[in-house]
Amino acid sequence: MNEAEYDSLFWITIVGLVLTFGGLVLQAMLKSRCQTVRCGCFECVRDVGADNQDVELDVPDFTHR
Repeated sequence: MNEAEYDSLFWITIVGLVLTFGGLVLQAMLKSRCQTVRCGCFECVRDVGADNQDVELDVPDFTHR
């Protein structure tokens, strides 16, 4: 293996790890019930609904034939 192959493989691995970590942080922010979430230079401020809210979905009836 020459130096150019090692260098490209190293950087592809590092970029993949950084993007994976960023995705995991974003996933944790979105799953959180907190209104404001901060992690490093990322911040997520959102309106979190209460657990007792009812959600109404307009779904067609597929049981009738």
